[in-house]
Parts: sequence; structure tokens; C-alpha cells
Amino acid sequence: MAKIDVSWVEIAIADASTWWYLGGVDEQDPLFYLPETDARLKDVRLVRYFIESPETFDSLRGWLESSWVAEQQSEREQQRSAVDRAAMRIELADVPVGELLAYWQAPDLYTRLLLRQSSWPAGADAQARGLAEQRLGLALPEDYWALLDQHDGFPPLQLLPVAELAAFDNAQNFLATRGTPDGLELRAADDASPDSAAATAISLDASQLSQCLVAAAFKYPVAANEAQENAPMPSLLWCPRYRYGKLWIDLNSTLHHPSFEHWLRAQAVQTAVLRRPET
Repeated sequence: MAKIDVSWVEIAIADASTWWYLGGVDEQDPLFYLPETDARLKDVRLVRYFIESPETFDSLRGWLESSWVAEQQSEREQQRSAVDRAAMRIELADVPVGELLAYWQAPDLYTRLLLRQSSWPAGADAQARGLAEQRLGLALPEDYWALLDQHDGFPPLQLLPVAELAAFDNAQNFLATRGTPDGLELRAADDASPDSAAATAISLDASQLSQCLVAAAFKYPVAANEAQENAPMPSLLWCPRYRYGKLWIDLNSTLHHPSFEHWLRAQAVQTAVLRRPET
């Protein structure tokens, strides 16, 4: 009773229509049972079709055993990652914001050649800060400015130049695209202080999100002489008017942080952990 490795075999729709559909996660990752053996598939009785990479098994037990092993491996990896992140948070606890940027490498060959960017942007000056704060009607946080002072925009983290800071005007469309039109459920970052506003799970609707500013966004890569056709996808919001305190919202992880420094430190921790050699 085990997983079976078979050569790539093309099965006609008419033949596969006789398979029994056993289920899947939200109709994805479907699992099929073959009521009769197929000579082309050896002793296969179960097929798990995962992102166009099918796995085959000789029995339900074989599939269960394989799934259990994969789950155990995943759980161990998560536990190890949690321990590594906790240790790295302690290691980086007192590192100034400016020095945290050293955890990201200089532009790679792709960035240097295609996007013609040999180094990360220079820092924003006091005039740029003043113009931005006047335009936004808000004072930029000092920990955020500590980064802008070194780099006016930081591509490795998708951070935008200070001149591009703007309200999250398309919050409603963003929520609709995510399939959560009623609002965005956010969890507190796992090392947030219990006394901070970020220590609780919260939900923000489109009207609340639209009061936030987009601080980072994914820009589809284009050559330096080409126009940007697709709108940037927001990835980090600064919400200075949230009723329980100023928040930074990571839209990729749906975690909220009490400060920019807290968010930046979390990114540095993750980057440092990923670069650690296997032991």
C-alpha cells in the first residue's frame, strides 16, 4: 500500500469520466477513485491531481499514509521556522532601522541589465519630506523616515518613493478581487506587544482601508524605456487614522504591525532565516 510512480500517461476525458470524485479542498486538489483498474496505470486506484502534477496511489490507505507523512514534515518545518524566527528576532532586536537594510543584497544581474538599476535609490531629502507631509497633511513617522533617509523607495520590499505615497483609493476593488467584499480580516503580528493596538485581531472595511496610505506596492517589471501597463498591487498600508492607534498592514500576510520598524524588523528576520544554511 503506497504511492505509485508511473510514466506520464494521457487519459481521455471519456475514460476519466468513469472515475469517482472523492473530494478536494474548495473543489481544488481533487481526489479520484478508479472503480476498475486501468492497464495503462498499473495498479493505480487513486489519483490526486495537484496543479497539473498528478500523484497516484494503489489504495486509499496509501494516499492517507503519504498525506500523513507530508503533514508531519510540514509541521516540523513550521516548528523549526518558528524557533529560527524567534532566535533571529532576539538577535536583531537592537539593530537600528538603517542597518537592517544590509540584510537585502544589492541589485542582481536581472535588475541591473533589464531595469537598468545598478543600485538602490538614494535617500529623500528634507524638501521631499516636507512636500510629502504637506500634500498628505500628515507627519511621517520617524522610523519610516529613517529608511527614506537612506533610500527614497526600496525595491526589495516594494517600498514606494515618498512622492508616490497616496491614499488607498481602490480599496473596494481590492477587496472584491480577494473575494472578501465586506472587509479584510487581519491578525496581529506574532511578536506584537500585548499592550499595543496591534495585539488584537481586527477587521477593516473598504471605507476604513481607503483612509490608509499605500507605502509599498508590487510593480510589474518593465524595461526602463517601457510604459507601466498594469496598476501596481498594494502590499503595505500605513493607517495613521485608525481609531485604536496607527497601524501598518501587510496585505500579503494579512498581519498588522504597531509601527514601520516592527514591520521592517519582521521582514529582516524572515530574510535572515531563509539565508541560514541547512543544518
